[in-house]
Amino acid sequence: MELEKWYKVSKEEEFKKNPQLDQNDIDTIREWMAKQQYFPEIPDHQIILFLRANHFSVERTKENIENYFTMRTIYTNFFSERIYSSEAMKTAREVIHTAFLEGTDDDGNRVFWCSLRDPNPALYNPVHCSRYLTMIFDADQLEKGSVKGYSVVMDSTGFVFGHGIKWNLGLVKQNVAYNQDGSNLPILRVYFINTNSVVENLVNMAKKIMSPELAKKVYVISTKNYSKIFDTIPKKIVPSDCGGDCGKTKEELSQETHKVVNKYADYFVLEEKLRVNDLKRAQKSKFANDVEGIQGSFKKLDLD
Repeated sequence: MELEKWYKVSKEEEFKKNPQLDQNDIDTIREWMAKQQYFPEIPDHQIILFLRANHFSVERTKENIENYFTMRTIYTNFFSERIYSSEAMKTAREVIHTAFLEGTDDDGNRVFWCSLRDPNPALYNPVHCSRYLTMIFDADQLEKGSVKGYSVVMDSTGFVFGHGIKWNLGLVKQNVAYNQDGSNLPILRVYFINTNSVVENLVNMAKKIMSPELAKKVYVISTKNYSKIFDTIPKKIVPSDCGGDCGKTKEELSQETHKVVNKYADYFVLEEKLRVNDLKRAQKSKFANDVEGIQGSFKKLDLD
């Protein structure tokens, strides 16, 4: 299969990392996908990622696969035109810092750090920035294979009303729905740090449509309580310009992450073909209506 070559961690390595992994479960999932007829064909490596994210439950994995490919087909805002060299993705890289830190948190999770690189709200496009984030995490799965989990740090420094009003309710709903029901990323914690009223209101709005399970993973840390981030993320891996001791800045770490994503530029072209064929689906997806009504915004909310 053409996609197999993009996975840097071999199946043999995955079995060593995951003693609970069973080839029979992989075969069961593959047979189930084939019977549905509307799924794309995917390599065993990707099925392994789904199983690992769902604690090796076959039934939960089936539901995750259903949601994952359905949402990636419907949510074109985030999962189409993922072209590394495009002006949209170039601008996203200029607007935000996006970096995987060199090391893990105290629980062994990979840590991703995101912040504004250019605080000018006029340059900020939440769709393009979110799209680039999906590329980064896809690239990390290709590069690292299955992992215990992810901790995500969203540094809110410089995020103001002009940024907030660009997040309309439809985009928030899609973002929450995908991370809650569609993603095969084992994201265990999300920290919003250096927050202000704008960010806190947006997070509270998002929490209202999250499941209790997902909402419990979200932590809001104000600037005065910034040191709390070190309760679980060791200083030795945090960027040197964020109070850490890793010896590299956000910019340096971001450039390293960009290089990894660029390695998979051709993969993203192929990945866009991995979508469901709705003509062969017996029933309309429950997420089909999520693409409607996304033109509104949070302008009427008290974001100040």
